Amino acid sequence: MPDTHKTITFGIPCYNSSEYMDHCITSILEGSGFADDVEIVIVDDGSTKDDTLVKAQ
Repeated sequence: MPDTHKTITFGIPCYNSSEYMDHCITSILEGSGFADDVEIVIVDDGSTKDDTLVKAQ
């Protein structure tokens, strides 16, 4: 029997983009309702603002 468990992974590259992070994550979670599990990987490319990844947590 085939596995019907669906997992989707999103990768978000960011650089000083904390003001967009809430909307981005909310949009991903709302639009991925078909998946059983959602994984979001945020990759910071050396942001100079300290709040970029704190906002994502």
